[in-house]
Amino acid sequence: MMKTYLLATILCISLVSYVNSNFYTQAGLINQTPTILEPVPHYKGYSGYNRLVGIAFVTTEVCPEESYGYQSMISTLVGVSTKGKIVGIKILQENESCDYARSLFPQFIQQFINKSLADDFILGKNIDAIT
Repeated sequence: MMKTYLLATILCISLVSYVNSNFYTQAGLINQTPTILEPVPHYKGYSGYNRLVGIAFVTTEVCPEESYGYQSMISTLVGVSTKGKIVGIKILQENESCDYARSLFPQFIQQFINKSLADDFILGKNIDAIT
């Protein structure tokens, strides 16, 4: 059991290191996206010249357990550039009952724009929650 846990931990660390070292170039994104996101629905965005400019994914399809608001799941579309920066977030569906919380969504979303996927997202330090 301990060997399995240790092996899983080492594989996760290796994967994260590999992704971090290869993700931030266009070639790195092209090479990594299919293998990393293959089981996860994602969408590739191309320029008019057939050049990959980024990817987009729906949070409820990537991490459903982390997508819950107070009432139910909040489905968001997240756009990421080839440089690994979050370039856009759009709420696709939510059923929150509180108009006050809904009014804070734009401000909440804005704090993620231009952050890198490699950045730490620490609640209370560089990320504020809606409470």
